[in-house]
Amino acid sequence: MQPNRGYIVNSGAPTLTLPVKSQFGDRIEIMYDTGTGYIIAQNAGQSIKINNSSSTVGTGGSVASTNYSNMISIVAALQTPSGLRNLPQETLR
Repeated sequence: MQPNRGYIVNSGAPTLTLPVKSQFGDRIEIMYDTGTGYIIAQNAGQSIKINNSSSTVGTGGSVASTNYSNMISIVAALQTPSGLRNLPQETLR
């Protein structure tokens, strides 16, 4: 998959793999229209968080659709070793 794109699954049960590299805030949206669902696979060092759950880190982790018309919007949230990321700050007026 490529960052900042949307995908509609309309046949089969494809495995869609996250991009190896992303920038903070990159988005991917996937909708299950027809077929038998989809699996989102990861690369080394990646994980997917949904609500309070998190997939296994790395290539062994994945998430899957469970119902017809499931849609997911994934946003890249990069972490430093401390778990925090310095972002540019702006003053809102």
